[in-house]
Amino acid sequence: MMCRLTITLAAEARHAGGQDEITITLDVHGEAGAETSVKIHVNGEPVAMQRTGARFTGRAVVPAATHQAIHSVWRGSYGSIVTAVVRLEDGRIAGAYAVTGGIG
Repeated sequence: MMCRLTITLAAEARHAGGQDEITITLDVHGEAGAETSVKIHVNGEPVAMQRTGARFTGRAVVPAATHQAIHSVWRGSYGSIVTAVVRLEDGRIAGAYAVTGGIG
């Protein structure tokens, strides 16, 4: 019987001068092996992640103006979008997203 794969994604933005630093944490629940593939992006840009067991951590720097920009005529600023995709060796896949840094 195959166990369910679940992930927990957390992202927090901290303002520093004219930029925001986003701290990202991803926990993989369900048999994360050496060949587990993790892809993290902030606003479509890849983020390098470090692994400790089943936890992956990384940081991204985003101009503060990005979090204040109007994204469409229907929606104002909402911050940065962090996406995560995890694939285990046996083919199971899970994904998640988080929005951080500017919902106002």
